[in-house]
Amino acid sequence: MELQKKEQELVVKTIEADSLTELSARQELDLTRKQAQISRYQNTRNMLIAIALISILLLLLFYNRYALKKKSGEVLARSNAELKLTLERLRETQDQLIHSEKMAGLGKLTAGIAHEIQNPLNFVRNFSESGIELFDEYRKSTNEAERAALITEIQDTLGRIKNHANRADAIVKSMLQHSRAGGAVMEAVEINNLLQDSVQLAFHSMRATSPDFRCRIVESLETIPDVQLLPQQIGRVILNLSNNAFYAMYEQMQQGKTAYEPLLKISTRMNNDIVYIILEDNGPGITPDNLQRIFEPFYTTKPSGKGTGLGLSISYDVVRQHGGDLQVESEPGKGAKFTISLPIKQSPEISAW
Repeated sequence: MELQKKEQELVVKTIEADSLTELSARQELDLTRKQAQISRYQNTRNMLIAIALISILLLLLFYNRYALKKKSGEVLARSNAELKLTLERLRETQDQLIHSEKMAGLGKLTAGIAHEIQNPLNFVRNFSESGIELFDEYRKSTNEAERAALITEIQDTLGRIKNHANRADAIVKSMLQHSRAGGAVMEAVEINNLLQDSVQLAFHSMRATSPDFRCRIVESLETIPDVQLLPQQIGRVILNLSNNAFYAMYEQMQQGKTAYEPLLKISTRMNNDIVYIILEDNGPGITPDNLQRIFEPFYTTKPSGKGTGLGLSISYDVVRQHGGDLQVESEPGKGAKFTISLPIKQSPEISAW
């Protein structure tokens, strides 16, 4: 009985132990589940916090980029406005400089014309007085042989008056041709006459400011058909190139180191419907450094007050607008050679200089 009682107690204790073990396991399982829930909650919370932080950072980044872009847009708009204003001012300044360059050239040209035109006018006046005297002698003379001789002298005097008057008329017409406002009207131009007139005008202009200047001009002109172009513009280009050549040769002449005779060779030729106008002088030439920059605006090798640096730049642009080209060859101490090439047929949309 005691043994059975002990066995029963053992069974009861075993059942109690099993109950306690099962309860403990359940408690541990519940604890594990709670810890897993807490862990998932913490992970979810951390993820939400991270997403919130990333969203805030992205919003700050987008806002910063938007503010920067807006600020950059405002700065760019202000810069564009300033650049536009600066460009307008530069254009106005360029127009003023070009106008000043043209007016300076015109003033110099006018002075040269005034000086040169005085010579034929003096001849006209002197021969007119001589003709009046010869006519008075003719009226008073009764000798037929003497009267015939006087008639011959009067005719010769009138012929000289006519020649010098024609010379003055040609100078005035050339001056008006070059000084009038250039329009965008294409004309059929005899290129040899334009070249000769422009070079002579430049020579007269140089003589007006430097009376001691002398220059031998050698012509080699081929028969060229009329070229459609703007004569005022191309004439100013030739005038400018001639002025530069005469100025360079006069500067070398002033040095007086050796016997030096200024020489300007002008020539024309045609090849494949392209007309070439060539001006070659025997002046001091152009250095390689200057040769690379010679067509740049405002670049000049002349002393201050002698040039603006726009003449060759504008000349280059004018020739290019005519569909041609302006090239220069030079070797220091051996002069310079400028070649203008122009097509026979021009585009009608050429703007005025």
